[in-house]
Amino acid sequence: MNPSNSTKISFSGLNEIRAIAAFLVVFHHLESLKKSEWLTSIYDIKFLFDFVKNIGHNGVILFFTLSGFLITYLLLFEKKKFGFIDIKSFYVRRILRIWPLYFLIIIIGFFILPLINEFSLFDNQKYYTSLIRKIDYTTLPLYILFLSNFALGFYKPIVGASQSWSVSVEEQFYLLWPWLVNKITNTKLLFFLILSIAVLKPIIEILITNNNLKMIIHVVQIEYMCTGSLFAILLYTDKIPIVFTKHRILILSITIVAILFQFVFHINNMLISLFFGVFILIISQSKFKNKPLFYFGKISYGIYMYHPFIMFICFSLAKHLAKNELLFNAIYYSSTLLFTILISHLSYYYFESKFLNFKHKFTKIESGA
Repeated sequence: MNPSNSTKISFSGLNEIRAIAAFLVVFHHLESLKKSEWLTSIYDIKFLFDFVKNIGHNGVILFFTLSGFLITYLLLFEKKKFGFIDIKSFYVRRILRIWPLYFLIIIIGFFILPLINEFSLFDNQKYYTSLIRKIDYTTLPLYILFLSNFALGFYKPIVGASQSWSVSVEEQFYLLWPWLVNKITNTKLLFFLILSIAVLKPIIEILITNNNLKMIIHVVQIEYMCTGSLFAILLYTDKIPIVFTKHRILILSITIVAILFQFVFHINNMLISLFFGVFILIISQSKFKNKPLFYFGKISYGIYMYHPFIMFICFSLAKHLAKNELLFNAIYYSSTLLFTILISHLSYYYFESKFLNFKHKFTKIESGA
């Protein structure tokens, strides 16, 4: 891939990876709500407790790693081709992609769900309805300012909106990242700077004893985007170890097994981010494509953002309709997935795309991911 000959970058499989990450989060939340309502859950299977407990965050780590990989490669590509990064255009693109749906979700969480909760339609569940009734509106400024990760770290969750914490982390990362990539001309220096952040941040978090300061450092989870950035630099500078190209299938197979092992036994978050980085690197250089996953990946931002409040509604629907546990799970899972996908589809094509259509005016390097 030669940065001097093209203004479009095509990566295989990245939308498919987004879809996988989104559904990992959805699965975690589906089971967590059942556990919160004291219903039988996969959490009750001792061997799978850590798997279910961490799979949602593992999905977010996959999102973060992928985001760092793609954004860093695109920035490096743009800098090589044009001699600089148009930072203003970068921020406009992020605003057009992120802000409309983000603020719609904030409106849903802070205003729409409390309103419909007053109609007593959801009294057959306790956990979410209790959170909605006790909603803390003093946290609203934190959500508006893309500090929802701090809000979730220090205050109670906002039903339908707390999942936005990961979006806030990404926006915080973007405040600094394009400036650093633009200013640092030596890719080796950039690589070691990222590596230092990725290594030191978790260590500092462990060493700090003050709980508030520890939480502040913890909620800014940029280390996983740094991991993705490291693999982007390796790819961009053509420094990928030859074993990755000569034995791609073997390395990919080992990586998938390692990821699954981590899912079940959950050894370390940074370790799984590294495995995700290897996975993303190999898939991006393959010809992998799956049409259903590609489509779900295209609307994955909606799937991730809409599913908590849809799940809340579908939980009560399932409890109203089901006569036994098996039927409850069938209705709960199928209705949540169906309506999440449907609303995400409608949102993408009739809401988000209205803003995305303006992105081309501020895009110098297109991504065919």
